[in-house]
Amino acid sequence: FVTLFLGFFDTRTGVLEYSNAGHPSPYMLRSGGIERIDGRPDAPLGVRRDTVYRSRTVTLQPGDAVFVCTDGVAEAMNVGDEHYTDQRLDADLRAAYAAAPADIIRMVKEHVDTFSGSAPKADDVTMLALRWQPRGAGQPEDPVVPRMTFAGETMGRSAAPAALRQTIDLVIRNETTELAHLSAALERI
Repeated sequence: FVTLFLGFFDTRTGVLEYSNAGHPSPYMLRSGGIERIDGRPDAPLGVRRDTVYRSRTVTLQPGDAVFVCTDGVAEAMNVGDEHYTDQRLDADLRAAYAAAPADIIRMVKEHVDTFSGSAPKADDVTMLALRWQPRGAGQPEDPVVPRMTFAGETMGRSAAPAALRQTIDLVIRNETTELAHLSAALERI
């Protein structure tokens, strides 16, 4: 089986339409703190042929962020066989609710790595964070849009075309082993 979080984000309206196949519920980070985005995930892909995947929507307000991760974050273990837990992740996100997406990912990853220490990884630790800043919400007239930050390194920047004046910061953190598992699973389908 393969877990999947698929989202379509409208940068004009702040509406995120998504389907969640087996990932923990995503988080919304707002000025008032953090909250879990409602809804229990559907089954991972490949578990049951007749699974119907629901589409859900959530509307971000200017400055809101979304954080999505695999269960490998909360289930990361240390040498004492203790899990990182949702409570530790919640505390990390409360502390970082106003941070840039790259900083949110970096902080959570550092905390999980420190907690895990030398314990072997039993699962992937995959995270995605995005923050919505529509045009006119503190953005320069001709913004430079980060295309993608992967594993904390900026992969490139380009001047935004006139049609893309709204910007989002998008950060994807994915262990290479997860990409190999996904590739192998897709070949079997």
